Amino acid sequence: MDSSEFFKKYSDEASCKAYFKELKERKGLKCKRCEGTAMNWIESESRWRCRSCNQSMSIKTDTVMENSNLGYKKWMWCMYYMTLTKKGFSAMEMQRLLGHKRYAPIWLMMQKLRIVIGRRDAKYKLEELVEMDEAFLSGHRKK
Repeated sequence: MDSSEFFKKYSDEASCKAYFKELKERKGLKCKRCEGTAMNWIESESRWRCRSCNQSMSIKTDTVMENSNLGYKKWMWCMYYMTLTKKGFSAMEMQRLLGHKRYAPIWLMMQKLRIVIGRRDAKYKLEELVEMDEAFLSGHRKK
């Protein structure tokens, strides 16, 4: 998907929220309290409620977005920008791109995303023949 398609598809808070909701449902819902899997979506609260114990769960629960007051659109767009290029963006640049007034929440969001990306990358190990372009490897040469 190119940038124009992405920004058209995820142009508002509702479309981003619907995407994250769909991802969570696809992964499978599980109650933190009783570990039940039968959940009802409560549209007015934007939460699932466990049928067994009545515990509620938001879309952000058990995700990198948990305990964040930033909207789904900011998270979605930040994820897109962070994976758009190898060079990356500073938190100040991301703040400007997202149109957010405060620096600290954007910095924290980017730190959380970097941790999650690092954990995912740690699962994959390069094996056999590895080709690199324009690489600089430091170290000591054997004599």
